[in-house]
Order: sequence, then C-alpha cells, then structure tokens
Amino acid sequence: MVSFLLGWGSRSGSAWTASAGALIWTSLVIPPGSLESSAFPSAGVLVNFLCLYAVTIRCKPRITVAATAVTLAGAAFIDPGTTPAAVFLIAVPVLLGVVVRVRRSGARQLEEQERRHSGERALLEERQRIARELHDVVAHHMSVIAIQAEAAPYKTADPPPELVESFAEIRASALAGLAELRRVLGVLRTGARNTAPQPGLAGLDALVDSARSGGVSVTVNTSGHPVALPEGVDLSAYRIVQEALSNAMRHAPGSHVQVHVAYAAQRAA
Repeated sequence: MVSFLLGWGSRSGSAWTASAGALIWTSLVIPPGSLESSAFPSAGVLVNFLCLYAVTIRCKPRITVAATAVTLAGAAFIDPGTTPAAVFLIAVPVLLGVVVRVRRSGARQLEEQERRHSGERALLEERQRIARELHDVVAHHMSVIAIQAEAAPYKTADPPPELVESFAEIRASALAGLAELRRVLGVLRTGARNTAPQPGLAGLDALVDSARSGGVSVTVNTSGHPVALPEGVDLSAYRIVQEALSNAMRHAPGSHVQVHVAYAAQRAA
C-alpha cells in the first residue's frame, strides 16, 4: 500500500515495502525482545537495510528520502529508545547507496560522452572521405573543362568572336563551380559552419545572365515591393530558380523561360 501511494513502480521499492511491513507486523504480533535481546529481528533488519540500499541506488532521490523517513519512523514506533542508534544504522546503507549511485552516474556519463565522440569521429571521417572523392574526381574534371575551354579558341585559325565568347563563358562557369566546390570541401573537411555569404535573390541578375549565355532566353518580371527575406527563404528561392534554369538549359536549349518574382504582404496563418 505504501509503495502504491508513493508511486513506486520498481522492484526495489516493493521489496523495501514488504520488508518494512514484515518488521512492523512482527513487532505487533511478537513482543519486542521476546525472541532476541534486540528489539528488532536481526534477519529482518538486514533484509530491510539491503532493500533500503537498493532503493537508494535505483529509485529517485525523493523516494529514497521518503523510504529513509518511513524506516526511521518505523524504528521509533517499534522501540522509541533505539532511535539514536537507528539513525546511525539507517544512514549506513543510504550513504553507501548514494556513493554507488554517484559512481554509476559518472560512469554512464563517461560512456555517453564516448559514444557521442565516436559518432562525431565517424561523421568527420565520412566527411573526409566525401571531400577526398569530390576533390579527386569532380574538381579534377572541372579543372580540365576550364583548361580545355581556355585552349579551344587557339586550336583554329581566326575563330569567330561568338565562339571565343562562348568558350570564355564556359571557362568562367567552370571556374565559378570549382570555387564553389572548394568552399564546400572546406566545410566538409573542417566541419565548421560556413561563414561565406549565401546567394539570394539579389544575385538573380547574374544567374539569369549565366542562363542566357547558355542559350536560353529568359524574361524576369517582379511584382510587389521587394523586402528583406529571411536567409533560408532567400536562399531557397534562389536555388529554385537556379534549378529551373538548369533544367531548361539541359532539356530545352533555345527555349524561352519566364521568371516571375512576387512579393506579397505576410499573412497570418
């Protein structure tokens, strides 16, 4: 009943409740001191102290305090003259349980930190592997594209100006992509947060010019009053337009693309 009222759901609390109840019931049925010189049965006291020790280790501190108080009150009820000695004896299993509980808690924290550090090391190693693969494969090919685009006009005599301009734009795009890739590689290798400014709708004109140089006709319309957007929204809008223009250049070269940017007043949900 005591265990139920205090909300103890552990086996340690139930065992302590049973041992304390047995001691009190024994003292009521058998007069204290009739079986032993002590007012308390030695075996019952030992079992109760072991249960109190288990409660201290496994249960919440408030439950430990409640169990200690009830144990002391029970000792005073059975034999008021033994209260000072009972305080000392009850303190022994409680203090031992507190020491063991603190040591176990420290060991668990160390294990948790070790698991967290292991996960961080694994993440860093995976980042390093991805960075190496990107550097060895993608960066190498982009560098080759930039070099070939720069050298291509010199392979023919008197190349048309349009051809020279196209190869120059290819080289510029390859170098821009290579710079972006190196920035990403730096983030992967260090694991630090990227502090470089992220693109946004402010760079929409440069993005449109790059698409036009790729053979796509682009018209941009803006409605509403331009306002400062949150970084995440601004970056997402830029990436959406970038992906749409890339798909148009890849799948529909020479087509006409219309980009409409609308600024609307924020509405409450």
